[in-house]
Amino acid sequence: MRRRTGLTLLLVLVLLVGVAVIVDRVAAAAAERLVATRVEQSLDVTGSPEVDIHGFPFLTQALDGSLGEVTARANSLTLDGTPLSDVDVTARGVSTRTPYAVEHAVVTGTLGSATLEHLVAERTGIEMRLAPEGDQLIAMGSALGLPWSAHLSPRAEDGEIRVDVTGVELGGVEIAAASLPGGLGDLLSDLAIPIDGLPEGMTVAEVAVVHDGVRVTATGTDVLIPTGGR
Repeated sequence: MRRRTGLTLLLVLVLLVGVAVIVDRVAAAAAERLVATRVEQSLDVTGSPEVDIHGFPFLTQALDGSLGEVTARANSLTLDGTPLSDVDVTARGVSTRTPYAVEHAVVTGTLGSATLEHLVAERTGIEMRLAPEGDQLIAMGSALGLPWSAHLSPRAEDGEIRVDVTGVELGGVEIAAASLPGGLGDLLSDLAIPIDGLPEGMTVAEVAVVHDGVRVTATGTDVLIPTGGR
């Protein structure tokens, strides 16, 4: 009799644990959908973002007022008119109460070559073509009727994308950057490309050339989450 009672209690406990896990996962899935909806409402994203709330159990995290880790992915995100593709977000210490904030956030996205060309033209007034080559960008244009090209090495500095000129050719002849006509060399050598529209508290931390442009990583601490509509 005692054995039956013990087995019955064990089965009940197993059942209750199973129900609790299911309830927790259902609640987590609902929260993920809600976060995805809020992201769509607050930010200019393409398609429905994929959101994952990590850690178990979810309900105790929510009641405690902070989620350990939330990751999200979106096909594209536009910041003040600047599109980023293949966007990945990792947020740790996400508050579930107002004011909504993140203790540490990492946002990574790709600036395509066409977008970079547009940003450079805005900063310099110079029309050029940009093409990735290894870990550098090749800038190409024409001056005085002659084709020119420059090897550019992007890096992150002071929260911006900055560019170092590592080699220049004019009409197929290697020259010093300062020798490019029209002050072109000076413009390229002192080129900074800010990424506007990042949430307050986030700055560009890493830049890497990839096959379709530049992969940019922005990081920040105590970042406020945008809650307003687009």
